[in-house]
Amino acid sequence: MRFRIRRVAMSLLFLAGYAAAPADQAEVKAASPTAPPPAAGAPPPPTAPAPPTPPVLTPPSAPAPVAKPPTPVPVTPAPRERLAIKTLLANLREGPGTRARIVGVLKQGTRVEVLEEKEQWYRVRVEDGREGWIAESVTSAPAR
Repeated sequence: MRFRIRRVAMSLLFLAGYAAAPADQAEVKAASPTAPPPAAGAPPPPTAPAPPTPPVLTPPSAPAPVAKPPTPVPVTPAPRERLAIKTLLANLREGPGTRARIVGVLKQGTRVEVLEEKEQWYRVRVEDGREGWIAESVTSAPAR
């Protein structure tokens, strides 16, 4: 029985030395394998406390670089198409379609600037600043 305890103690010392850090291995080697094993039921011998781990120092974080917004490229507006009303009267509407509410009536010869095209309707700006939709059929043929 005594041989078995000694063998277990030596195995434990070997394993402890194998798993220990290099600085701890010197302490394990210094332990004599011929030292008597601890008595059964005796508390284990005190172990040296692990050295404190040094604090991890991180460099102070620099403020994140602020990205400059892209410089806007000046946009030259494309020349807008100019039309004239060719019918005696033309309804200026809130939206494209005959069901949209009429917001004004334009007389023949009134000049308009085309802002948008949608199917057979033009969104236009009248010379007096009003905007609305007129049917393509009431305008003079666009000069393209």
